[in-house]
Amino acid sequence: MFSLIRRYESLFPSKPSSLKPSASSATRSLEEALPLCLRSLLPIPGDSPGVPLRWLHRAVRILALTLAATAALVSDRSLPGGVDSDALTAHLDAGVSFLDACNAASAEIAQLEHRLLPLRVALRILRPDEVDGDENALRRARRAIAEWESTPSGEIGRSAGELIRRMAPDEPPRGSASAVRRVTYAVESLSRLVMAAVVAVLGGGEGKALLGEIRVSGEWPWAEAFNEVAAAVSGRLRVALPGELEAVESAVRRLAGVIDDETEELGMAVEAVELTTEELTVGLDGLTDGVNGAFHAAMGTRTAALKSLRCRLRGCS
Repeated sequence: MFSLIRRYESLFPSKPSSLKPSASSATRSLEEALPLCLRSLLPIPGDSPGVPLRWLHRAVRILALTLAATAALVSDRSLPGGVDSDALTAHLDAGVSFLDACNAASAEIAQLEHRLLPLRVALRILRPDEVDGDENALRRARRAIAEWESTPSGEIGRSAGELIRRMAPDEPPRGSASAVRRVTYAVESLSRLVMAAVVAVLGGGEGKALLGEIRVSGEWPWAEAFNEVAAAVSGRLRVALPGELEAVESAVRRLAGVIDDETEELGMAVEAVELTTEELTVGLDGLTDGVNGAFHAAMGTRTAALKSLRCRLRGCS
């Protein structure tokens, strides 16, 4: 699944030394690599109107790579314009909102994983060797399914809009902006797009509408690909559920309709819930790893920015 992403990893520098002798060309390399990475996300896979978790995982992985590249670039004091203190300070401020979005997404994923527990109980009860006409077993299974169906949605839906608004980068740099400002604007824009997609898919609500407003002006070399991805995600959010979760809910509705039938249809319905639940679990695990990776990459970028600022204050050469 990640063959395209691995192909582009080599385009992103991982150490400041790899940027020399031409720091300006390294900055240009990141801006040229970004549209390739973004277009590797298109088209969004799956027939469901929802956005699949596995796609979000890929998007967050690309974001983590870009954050790592940004850390390398802001550490290089030979970039044109040198250490841009204003750009680095603004990036540090913007990074707080991004970290908040990562924490909110992780909490929502954990809640979804917890919500699966009663469904797993029902599946265990409904195994053919467990049911065998036992009305008490069927009653417990129905109760577990009802618990799954009645579990309220997470809190992220209420805060999604505010999270997305707070991640908006400052006004885009104009004219002869420093290399650092160009790079931080690119990664802040990408951070907002990717995490807006994550919180909108997981939480829906206002985040779904705000995602449709995220665009960048065409003057940037990565703008066209960026806007294509933003439009594709927005267009797939007709249903504010991850594709894998929508599949589980559809399978559970089918199971609830045949749970009283001791027929082959019941066995098929149980199998469908088992398969979709496993796909959802894999998707949630992957997205958890991806969000954690982006969080740590963002912390690395913050560390690099702080070191550059301290170095400027101390007059490092």
